[in-house]
Amino acid sequence: MVALDACFTKNKKYPTQLFLATVHDGNIQIVPLAYALAHLENFENWMWFLHNLRISIQGLSSKEVFIVSDMQKGLEKAVSEVLPENPHMHCGHHLKMNVQKHFGKVAVQVLQSLFHAPSEERFNSILEEAGNRLDCGREFVQYIRRIDPERFVRYALPQPRYGTITSNSVEVMNGVLKPIRDFAPCRIAGQMWMYMLPLFCERREKVNRSTERFTMFAKECLSEEEKECGRFVSISADQYHARVQTDGGLKQCIVSKEPKVECSCFETQDMMSPCIHFMSWLRSRGEDYTHYVDRIWFQKSLH
Repeated sequence: MVALDACFTKNKKYPTQLFLATVHDGNIQIVPLAYALAHLENFENWMWFLHNLRISIQGLSSKEVFIVSDMQKGLEKAVSEVLPENPHMHCGHHLKMNVQKHFGKVAVQVLQSLFHAPSEERFNSILEEAGNRLDCGREFVQYIRRIDPERFVRYALPQPRYGTITSNSVEVMNGVLKPIRDFAPCRIAGQMWMYMLPLFCERREKVNRSTERFTMFAKECLSEEEKECGRFVSISADQYHARVQTDGGLKQCIVSKEPKVECSCFETQDMMSPCIHFMSWLRSRGEDYTHYVDRIWFQKSLH
């Protein structure tokens, strides 16, 4: 997943925009792919930036690579023209800000539930309830209905998002670069790589010293799920399918290994790693759940 955004530099004499493209690694650490400076954030400059990004990074133009950004019209149009094959997801943070501005904080809580809706049925159920409960429910539902679910809802996304719903990694990167953002444009361009190099050298040294199989982030997530597995009861239909009961049997999830690895909560598909329901079933069968952890979560992916 590639996050795109732009921000103002701090130089008042030479006001410019810093364009950034970033990704996350398997430890949810930010990795910058590209940066550029331009006078304005507009369609033409995004076209130039994305065109060069596509040329520089082999395999970027693919239906398997998500683009996540805010809803800036120039950026939206540029992505559709330069990277037409790529799924384009709305930044969850910017959606939340828009919803809070127009509909209030309670509507933001509803939106958060919509992000993680595991099915179209559940998505519609949440919206229907919000339409009846919120003071501005009708307007809120109309606003959400105008947005394609494939742009922000878990069940409808064509590719896994590995738990990421925002382009905030770019904003975090902007904060990291704050000490050099008041330089003149030419100096910023020259200093950025030198400024970031020690940060990445430090990361590499930590990875080289580590003897862990999984990244720290993945290890913590899997450990937490292991602790909670005892709360779930698995009822196998056969060696490939099962029903996992939760919350005292009041709720249940359907898990499967064939024809593809999935859980009806959709977290297994989204994270490309066993959710707690899938893990509970595998452990009840004496199977090693680590066989179903995507390679991105392995420590060696950080090299």
